[in-house]
Amino acid sequence: MKDLAEQFICGSNDDKQLLQATEQFRKSLFKVRSPDPVREEVIRGVVPRLLELLNRDGYPQLQREAALVISTISFGHINILIDHGAIPIFLSLLRSPDDDLCSKVGVVL
Repeated sequence: MKDLAEQFICGSNDDKQLLQATEQFRKSLFKVRSPDPVREEVIRGVVPRLLELLNRDGYPQLQREAALVISTISFGHINILIDHGAIPIFLSLLRSPDDDLCSKVGVVL
C-alpha cells in the first residue's frame, strides 16, 4: 500500500495513468481494514493529491474515482479530510453538472 501511494503521489500527471493509479489505490484500501498507523500515514500523504484530482474539471471520470476514494477514506478518517481543507472543495463540487460526482461528494458530507 505504501509503495502504491508513493507512486500515486509522485507519479505521472497523465490523466489516464492517474485514473489507473487512483483505481489501484482504492482497491488497496479494501485489503487493509484494521486501524493501522502505516495506513493512516499513507492516507494523510495521499489526500492532498486526491483533492487536487477533484479539481480536474476536464476529466470527470478521474474526478469521480478520486471522489470514490475520498468517500472510502471518510469512513474512519474524516478528520484527515477536514485537516486538509476538503470541505470547501466538496461544497463547490455539489454544483457540478455531473450527478454521479455530486452523489459521491454528498456521501462524504
